[in-house]
Amino acid sequence: MDIARIYEELDALKYPEIEGYLRDKIAEAKERDAFDIYIPLLNELIGFFRDSTQFDKGASIKEELLKALESYGQQDTMNQATSLLNIANFDRAAGAYEESLREFKKCEEIYHRLLAKGDYLWAGLYNNKSLLYQEMGDNLAAIGALQDALYIVKEIPEREIEVATTYVNIAQSFASLGQIEEAKTNVGEALRIFKKDGNRDYHYSDHRWGSRLLRGNRICADHRAHRFRLCYHHTADGDPYCSDSGDPGDSCGEHPGD
Repeated sequence: MDIARIYEELDALKYPEIEGYLRDKIAEAKERDAFDIYIPLLNELIGFFRDSTQFDKGASIKEELLKALESYGQQDTMNQATSLLNIANFDRAAGAYEESLREFKKCEEIYHRLLAKGDYLWAGLYNNKSLLYQEMGDNLAAIGALQDALYIVKEIPEREIEVATTYVNIAQSFASLGQIEEAKTNVGEALRIFKKDGNRDYHYSDHRWGSRLLRGNRICADHRAHRFRLCYHHTADGDPYCSDSGDPGDSCGEHPGD
């Protein structure tokens, strides 16, 4: 089995075909004892069920993934950390906030053992945790997580747009707390970067950015868990309408101005 070929075939499928295809490939990988394919595809299917809000189906795949990690001796490995991050986002989307928080913490424990302090993967973890905190109504914790992410991405020159996006998310939480001046300061930092970038991807005036923020709308997209490939957002006709490169700060699902 060739994982790259599987992803190519998966990208060509229409929405109704995805679940069956993934289940078939997962069964084949399990039968062949192809761990390096079995685990990523279980993560893919969890991501698909998360994005399509099929949480009952996703729960059974989550249990299969956790058992597989244990049976293959993957405790305290990056495979486990990546899967926990994906599972935590699934549980967040399903509204299982306490479970999600526990999974994020387990992932963080592994990161502490295996990753350098400034590794870019930390930013993805912090961004995802911030979404959970926001949904739990803990905006102070969300700000703390976002500031941790900001500390990392500001050190990476090619991540300037991600820095701006993080400033917007921080402003979102400050606005939710009623701290409007702090929100405006962070929006200003974001706009400074967007203008510097030439507004290649952001076609919004200062007024629109500020007004959307102060109305309490989420300006930035969902920071997904680690993705092993392009995301599975399709229209009813099966045409993709959004893609995810797998980077922690990439937009997918909710776009400014939607």
